Parts: sequence; C-alpha cells; structure tokens
Amino acid sequence: MGNIPGVLIPILGILSGTVITAGVVYAAIQIVNGPLGKALARRLEGRPPEPDPDLQGAVLELRDELQALHRQLEETQERMDFAERLLAHPPGPSKLPPG
Repeated sequence: MGNIPGVLIPILGILSGTVITAGVVYAAIQIVNGPLGKALARRLEGRPPEPDPDLQGAVLELRDELQALHRQLEETQERMDFAERLLAHPPGPSKLPPG
C-alpha cells in the first residue's frame, strides 16, 4: 500500500499534462479556423481584406462632403480676393456733378 501513492503521482502528472496540452491544441485550432485565422491567412496571401459595404458608403459620403467643402472654400477665397482688390484701390473722385 505504501507504493500506490508513489505510482499515482506520476500518472496524475502525465494525465494533467495531456489534458492541458489537448486543451491548448484545441484552442489553437479554434483560433486558426475562426475569423482571426482567416484574416491572418488573407494577410499572408497578400489578398486585400474584404471591403465592408457600410464603411464604403460612409467613405463615399465623406468624399462627396469634402468635395463640396472644397468648392465652398474656393468660392470664399475668390470673394475674399475680390474684396481685397476693391479695398486696395480707394475710389477716385466722383464723376457725378454735385447736387
């Protein structure tokens, strides 16, 4: 009887090591087969990521809005240049007769 605990300890160590190793291998397989693994595979293959339609729509909206703001800025700059030219040249004497 004194020898049984001495035999059980190494067996339990082997079993626990096997269970832990199997759990780690299972978790690694699940990660590789999941979305993270698929994204990593696409990245390694050099393929671009699949575009998100909602994100593409938002980018197009922002691009249109940026172009509109750019046009407004150009118009504002043109008006400011015109006003500066008018202010730079003081008006000459009035050509209308007084009265």
